[in-house]
Amino acid sequence: MRCPRCLGGLTSDDRGLACGGCGASYAVRHGQPDLRPPETVRTLEVRLGAADDDACAPAVFEPGPWPPLDVPDEHGFRYGNRLTSALTTFLPPAADGHTLLDLGCGDTKLGRYLAHGRGYRYFGVDTEGANATALADGHCLPFASETFAAVCTFAVLEHVRVPHLVAVELHRVLQRGGVAIGTVAFLEPFHRASQFHHTHLGLAEILRSAGFEDIHIETNRDWLATDALFEMYTSHRIRGVRRLAPAANALFRRLFAMPRSLGQELATVSAGFRFVAHKQSPDQP
Repeated sequence: MRCPRCLGGLTSDDRGLACGGCGASYAVRHGQPDLRPPETVRTLEVRLGAADDDACAPAVFEPGPWPPLDVPDEHGFRYGNRLTSALTTFLPPAADGHTLLDLGCGDTKLGRYLAHGRGYRYFGVDTEGANATALADGHCLPFASETFAAVCTFAVLEHVRVPHLVAVELHRVLQRGGVAIGTVAFLEPFHRASQFHHTHLGLAEILRSAGFEDIHIETNRDWLATDALFEMYTSHRIRGVRRLAPAANALFRRLFAMPRSLGQELATVSAGFRFVAHKQSPDQP
């Protein structure tokens, strides 16, 4: 781990961690480092130019090169806009010492499942919570460049203040040839102080401008706007309604003409998107 302000080396003392570069200090509570920096200034370079929107059209994922993991229904792994077996086919088996970074790890169950299934060591960061390996801010990750072989982040980028900067940080800490997989919200209701809900074009631009290549985006066909509105809003406010969810969602899709067979038009009515993005491999110029 490094100082999130200057990326200087950290040493431990009786009070916690101290940076040898800028002198910042960070507490360690019950074995969990708190590497959330005080107010910090970051400069973001944005490259402007004509965008090829056609190249970013969402499509159903063709299977990746690796065997799928059998993602269980328990622990909310499949709920809403989270993990699918198809998405796991893009996460390669780990080599010795490879670590998976789980950004916005929450209870860590999903990220640990992925890490265990592919043989990675696990490191989970979040802005709060006792389960994270360390507390950290995705806008200034406390790691040296090219630390992690893979990154996952599920339903997180809609909750950050500057998603472009978080994507830049993910690209920085990812090793060359590494992969990032995750999901983002689109037509979900406002929730948990969400700030930027992404269209597929916005998601593609964020990843592309951060330096990612070979970007694939898939519309979530099983989590449409009506599903999200019902599950995340209505069912929490009307007692007993959750048991009627399957029938009610089917009715909503009929009323609002949102069949899952719409193809590309699903991008306009989906509640979220899945993505796979890669960092340029060492053998590329």
